[in-house]
Amino acid sequence: MLRGHRVTLRPICEEDLSLLWRLGNDINAKGSYWPAELYTETELKQKFNEHGLWQDTAGTMLIIDAQTDRLLGELYYFKGLLYQAGLEVGYRLYRPEDRGKGYMTEALQLFIAFLFASRPLPRLQLNVLKGNQGSRIVAERCGFQYEGTLRQAVFHMGTYLDLEMFSMLRSEAPSLEALLHESAVENNN
Repeated sequence: MLRGHRVTLRPICEEDLSLLWRLGNDINAKGSYWPAELYTETELKQKFNEHGLWQDTAGTMLIIDAQTDRLLGELYYFKGLLYQAGLEVGYRLYRPEDRGKGYMTEALQLFIAFLFASRPLPRLQLNVLKGNQGSRIVAERCGFQYEGTLRQAVFHMGTYLDLEMFSMLRSEAPSLEALLHESAVENNN
């Protein structure tokens, strides 16, 4: 587990699956920028049984409120294009009332520091649906740099939309050790 000041990050456990399935399929709470896709609980359990939703090239961590132990959201990584170096990351808060409170910024900082500390990656990248100001702000606060726009790159809600690509190089990433030390100091005060 990665313990920050406000959030804890951890891999998925079997007892999380039913709640994850309900939250992940709540179309009303997904917001305007998340795909309106549904999946079955059986599919989720099958993926979990195959690899625990954690592999070298793809994985998911949960974001837990450090004070209440309530599940807030998820962070994930995956291998994008095979010929590109590095991994792509993504993130999501499940409930609208948890957005805009700084949870995701802290969670993403811990996550990217962990990925760089645990894997020989030259870079991480993420894509933001054009117009998703909240996600763009999180990416920029965490130190991701805008690289360009992928025009009409994704089909979303009946139309093709642009994606804005951001990246972070290993040399630009925060140190996991420093972030964990900083969180420990804050939690002790």
